Amino acid sequence: MHNLHAEFKPYKEMWYLARDYFFKQTNWMQGILGQIDWDEITLEINKACSDLLKIEKVNFKEKWSSAEIAKDLRKLYEGFKPYLPLICALRNPTLKWRHWDKIQELTCIS
Repeated sequence: MHNLHAEFKPYKEMWYLARDYFFKQTNWMQGILGQIDWDEITLEINKACSDLLKIEKVNFKEKWSSAEIAKDLRKLYEGFKPYLPLICALRNPTLKWRHWDKIQELTCIS
């Protein structure tokens, strides 16, 4: 039974990481900016990338199709990394209304 649990563990971890990405990504991109915790997202994304790399290279070393799924999922997480500095900048508490007015003007978003 222990061997079965150990063999199933990387699949379970990958499933949870996929579920988390698809549930949380919408909130990260379309949620209320003031409710987004930049530090938490950064840690979560970096940990997910690290975990998926390990799953891909170690656990699925001999299982190329599973390794490809882990790689594709890791690319989704990595694809979100460029948004992190923007989220951090927009959450800056020193932004004044004039800054938000300028952001709205430049982005044509109100």
